[in-house]
Amino acid sequence: MIRWLQEWGTRLWTLPEILLCSPEYRVKIFAVGAPSKPKQLAKRNFASYAWRDAKLVRQLVDHYESSIILTPLELVSIALECLANRQTDQFNEGDMAYALMGLLRRRPAINKCDTSFEAFARLSLANDSDGLLERLLCMQPVRNTAPWYEIKDAWGAHLWDIEPRCQIAGIVDDQVVTLDGVYGATIAWDRMETVAFLKRETTIRMACKQFSSNTPWYLVAWLFLNLYSAPSSEGKLEWLGKVLACINAFITGGAISTLLAMPIMLLYIYSGKFWSTQAHFVGIQGRADLGMAERYLFGFNHGRLRWSTNGSILSRHRLKKGECLPVPPDVTEDHASSRPGETLFTLIDTYSMTATCFYAERPPVAVMICGQEGGMQRAVLCSYDWRRQTFTRETVLRMKTLVLDRMFRVDRFRFALRRTTPVK
Repeated sequence: MIRWLQEWGTRLWTLPEILLCSPEYRVKIFAVGAPSKPKQLAKRNFASYAWRDAKLVRQLVDHYESSIILTPLELVSIALECLANRQTDQFNEGDMAYALMGLLRRRPAINKCDTSFEAFARLSLANDSDGLLERLLCMQPVRNTAPWYEIKDAWGAHLWDIEPRCQIAGIVDDQVVTLDGVYGATIAWDRMETVAFLKRETTIRMACKQFSSNTPWYLVAWLFLNLYSAPSSEGKLEWLGKVLACINAFITGGAISTLLAMPIMLLYIYSGKFWSTQAHFVGIQGRADLGMAERYLFGFNHGRLRWSTNGSILSRHRLKKGECLPVPPDVTEDHASSRPGETLFTLIDTYSMTATCFYAERPPVAVMICGQEGGMQRAVLCSYDWRRQTFTRETVLRMKTLVLDRMFRVDRFRFALRRTTPVK
């Protein structure tokens, strides 16, 4: 009987039937050909017999028995995960959303032309689901081929852990929505421009700048004094010439000292802490050499540019005396072979002075901050499909909150969860 009961539990529509039945009566189980009386089970005990995901279903059963109260976001996300594991003879593409519709209060009209995502999106927007779709956009799928309803984050976060920063303004078509209010910035791939920076003006640094910038004037003064301190026609120096000769000797000594100390002064001018830098996102294919990248961006390599500690699933870190230190990312060949069709890229953020490696099918052209979680911002890296005029999610990174200081709000635009056509 248990085997037949488990087979019955694999059907999509049996889950809402059990959840919505009255808890006052026991469920009677009839087995075909069994001479015994029907077996009776309490609603709360039914999950352990019929379903393999009994732990998830038990939360829904307890909610409808009012022993625990799930938030609208928890209810929809747990129910969607349970329904995704069921099978059905598909009548419409949105059958999973229509089965979920029976568990919610507001039920929009059924449209047979809707895909599964469109049906779920309309159902979610019609009900108070605490921005479920906005949170779903910020999730990093474990697999690049994962369907939209597989709510599993590569960092292990749940939907209720993410706080959205944007709003879905409308539904366009399958897995394409209209987003509004995100923080956005572009990524430069064609060049690495020199980045401006700001340092604290100390007395020594200001003196070094003055000495190094006034070096040409020392040469002018030296030539002028040599001209007027030359001996007279009788071979004797006048008293004014003697004074100019002394000044000339002093300036010559200072100029020579400045020239000899010039490398040290330049090193001191460009070394030290950056108090602020010009904000740029720079994209590089492959794993970047941070020393060379810093030399191109800032003129010197002082080890300021570092790998992010937890910016992507490739990021690594170690603890040293209670401090989290970055480690070069894991980009081994075994890891690359597990992600076919994707290419390794590096994103450099000159404002936070961090670099992050990630895999994507196409090079992203924009960074969209769509949510926050765990003290970090969820940055959705998007490529642009000019045929559909749509930004497509390539991957999701985690960035420091301070990046919002140099980003601006973006007006409405079309956003797709994934690319519909395969990458050639």
